[in-house]
Amino acid sequence: MDNVSSLWDVIASRRRLDAMQPSLVRQLWEDLAMANSAAAPSMDILLKADAVLSVLERERECSVQRLAEAVEEPVSSTYRLLASLTAVGLASRGAKRGLYRLGFLPLRVGGMLESQLDVRELAGPMLYALSRVTGATVLLWVRRGDAAVCIERISRSDVQTAASRLGDSMPLWGGAAGRVLLAHLPAPEARSVISRFELGDRGGKSLIEELAEIREAGYCLAESSSTPGVASISAPVFNHRGELEVAVSISGLRKWIVEDGGAAVDEVRATAREISATLGCGTAEAAGGSAEAIGGSAE
Repeated sequence: MDNVSSLWDVIASRRRLDAMQPSLVRQLWEDLAMANSAAAPSMDILLKADAVLSVLERERECSVQRLAEAVEEPVSSTYRLLASLTAVGLASRGAKRGLYRLGFLPLRVGGMLESQLDVRELAGPMLYALSRVTGATVLLWVRRGDAAVCIERISRSDVQTAASRLGDSMPLWGGAAGRVLLAHLPAPEARSVISRFELGDRGGKSLIEELAEIREAGYCLAESSSTPGVASISAPVFNHRGELEVAVSISGLRKWIVEDGGAAVDEVRATAREISATLGCGTAEAAGGSAEAIGGSAE
């Protein structure tokens, strides 16, 4: 049920859903209100529903007794709430008698939401904030085959650098953002790229070792090979499935973003986590990325 991660938060806050399918949202509230004594659903009810759905997401199937214990509510109240959630499709009966699981409505809503997500639009305010705080050019990168492509560029009018332009691309093994994207690919894909372009042995520290360090650190810092004195910091952004979505990076004079005691690194990582959260990724998913380390066994 990967698609349902954080979806009740999306429903409860109505974030973006009113614009997507107003009739579905209105019907959801009307049905839930009717199932709770014809009263408008209060925040208390929504919080309880959120707690129940979170348990169902985590445990797949659960009894009413176990749910009541987990959310610290009486069994009778939990049963009534489950009846309401089942009536609107947010929960359903499990494979065995007395068990409940998530319904299909979160999957439908999740599919609609995912199909209409615009990462550039969602990340925009956070990218502008990062630019203001660091004074650097901020870029958003996405993987396209064996390349990283710049899909957003934000720079201050009073600061000009040789940072990549919108639409520019670079190999996945080149630059901070490219290496972040490569490091967080599923291990078989990353190893395929390394093997296909014969990148395994470059003298000194191997690329696989560098990528493992990037995954462990959660970011990459690289100095420009073409423009002396310019450096970049990049960190990964994950979606609601915990999969790599894009990489956010800053680029500027080395003295601005490297020799600051690590403040710029912290800002970039914080922005990446914030964008990931906006896409529905929790801390556990973001920390995991792809489960298998690139340097692990290929078996």
